[in-house]
Amino acid sequence: MKVLRILFFVFLLAGLLAACTGAQGDVSTRKYVLTTGFEGGNLVFLGVGGDINGMVNPTLHANQGETITVVLVNSGEGEHDVSFPGLKIKTKRVTENGESVSITFTVPNEEVSLDYYDSVANHAEIGMVGVLQVSGAVVADSSGGNISLYGNEIAAQAFQKGGCAACHTIPGVPGAVGNLGPDLTNIGDAAVERIQSADYAGSATTAEEYIRESIATPDSFIVPDCPSCPCQDGLMPPLAAVFSDNEMQAVVDYLASLPEGATTLTVQSAFAGDTQSVSSTLSDEDFAWAKQTFFERCAGCHGTLRKGATGPALTPDITVPKGTLALSSIIFNGTNKGMPDWGKQGFLTQEQTEIMAEFLQNEPPAPPELSMEQMKQSWKVFVAPEDRPTSPQTTRDWENYFVVTLRDAGQVAVIDGDTYEVVNKVNTGYAVHITRMSATGRYAYVIGRDGKLALVDLWMEVPDKVAEVQLCYDARSVEVSKYNGPEGDFTDKYAIVGCYWPPHFAILDGQTLEPFKVVTTFIPARDQPAR
Repeated sequence: MKVLRILFFVFLLAGLLAACTGAQGDVSTRKYVLTTGFEGGNLVFLGVGGDINGMVNPTLHANQGETITVVLVNSGEGEHDVSFPGLKIKTKRVTENGESVSITFTVPNEEVSLDYYDSVANHAEIGMVGVLQVSGAVVADSSGGNISLYGNEIAAQAFQKGGCAACHTIPGVPGAVGNLGPDLTNIGDAAVERIQSADYAGSATTAEEYIRESIATPDSFIVPDCPSCPCQDGLMPPLAAVFSDNEMQAVVDYLASLPEGATTLTVQSAFAGDTQSVSSTLSDEDFAWAKQTFFERCAGCHGTLRKGATGPALTPDITVPKGTLALSSIIFNGTNKGMPDWGKQGFLTQEQTEIMAEFLQNEPPAPPELSMEQMKQSWKVFVAPEDRPTSPQTTRDWENYFVVTLRDAGQVAVIDGDTYEVVNKVNTGYAVHITRMSATGRYAYVIGRDGKLALVDLWMEVPDKVAEVQLCYDARSVEVSKYNGPEGDFTDKYAIVGCYWPPHFAILDGQTLEPFKVVTTFIPARDQPAR
């Protein structure tokens, strides 16, 4: 089940419960949603939504005499409740996965810190303990009151919620060294300059308005240059619906204060101290789909164990701090640095994109094997050898063709070396890696990092693909037989593909690409069984 669907369900249910449950008819002016989870092997409360989203055993805030609602959602098995012993109140127990309960009450008319905990069994002793802070200050008021007392704390959790560190450099924000989006080190000063620029097409008149506009509607104005590449239209998601009013204000205030106002921001997040993985809500079916899709489409660039290759590493220590939202945006929209726009191409839906983003925040699973049967299932012959031309069908000098890699498009371009015209662009496979020419020069054998091999016939009037097959998930190279001598004529008879994963090489028919033999290159350690 998707994270976003869970949160939507929680908020919907919380709203219904708050409307139906009260303490002596009080009307709540503040609502907190808690769920159950694990942190460092211990049971904990996790904040859901608003200013406590993702926080472990979050501190709840209320004004003196304020009426608040606390909702508890059971995210796993076992019994749980929320008890406020200082007020002698607690919720009913929830016992089923997804079951919710709420309690509405009025806090004392004095400044006080009140503990809350799970009173079931020894849950409090092993970690399910938090604090309700009652004060005279207006803190995180959803109506947009004064938030200066906790501004930096709210900004910190907002930066984390929005995944801002994935794409931006932001002084004071841990891990915010991204280079896909503009460097925000001097955004307070840069905002004024951009507003005055003749190229500016937005509606802001002050630095604060510009920053708010760039967060709420980021495509209103695209900065020309980002640190590593041209800034990309559509990459940053609108965050107006993600941030609460106070989170938005806290982020605007902090960014507008830069660089002088930079300070080290900290937030007690659901992943603090444990960036190895997140507690996944993926179903077995979704996890299996994401695993297979990653190995078929992503492993060629990012590595089978996600340690990086042509593309960057995607291990949990890198992906968890970025968060689901930022990862989803990159996966869906792609980047100018070579990442395909899987969503815009129609390969992934929004739901599938979010599933993949969550999958990437978990430890990499063991990579799957690729059997001979699976290889043959992917094998396709578009034009059989007997149906191909027996002589060149073009008036061009086919021996002066150039086959040029269009890596990010998953294509090769066949270019006339005399006229420099693009004769054809041939779809071959993602992350095109290497092209080898046959002994006769007639065929181009093109392999991508995804392990898909394509055979392109240059004798056709318009050169095109005549066969293809996938032989692994992470390929190294391809070669074709060229020997003609005493042992026989092997010209273009065989092709061989070497793979990183699975660690093997495959031998194929050079004319049809039908695989017929696989030889493992895996060498087990002494204490490991042979394959």
